[in-house]
Amino acid sequence: MKVCTECNEERLLSEYHKHKYTKDCLQSICKECWNKRSIEYRRRTYVYKPKRTQHDRDRANMLLRARARATKKGIPFDITLEDIHIPELCPVFNKPLKTVKNPACRDFSPSLDRINPKLGYVKGNVIVVSLKANVMKNNGSLNDILLVYNFYKGLYAEKH
Repeated sequence: MKVCTECNEERLLSEYHKHKYTKDCLQSICKECWNKRSIEYRRRTYVYKPKRTQHDRDRANMLLRARARATKKGIPFDITLEDIHIPELCPVFNKPLKTVKNPACRDFSPSLDRINPKLGYVKGNVIVVSLKANVMKNNGSLNDILLVYNFYKGLYAEKH
């Protein structure tokens, strides 16, 4: 039996962690007190961050990739995470946006688009749409491009 220096209770030797630098090769405080002390130390020392959601990771990745494109193209960049809002539905096609890793199924993954490409990635000039809507400017059908055109025409009219 041994008395814990923390709680002053007499406990069995098996209730103490080993410690090779003490005479009896046991710690002076019991395992229960040691665990309480460890938990309190971690609470004081470490800042626990909530787990990032897929939504937050998507926004962060969009920001990083946009910054890299802006640097490479030499266009203005001043957006932050707060400027990137991922809607539930693609504003062009009105279909749910969802991040998918399979390249064959990424049509409705969120994608950051510049409303006016000449202005760059600046506040008020970016919007999140589906990858399909963003890429469509290069290879879409006439009907698809018309949907995109009507959407951006309305958006441009709101800005000016």
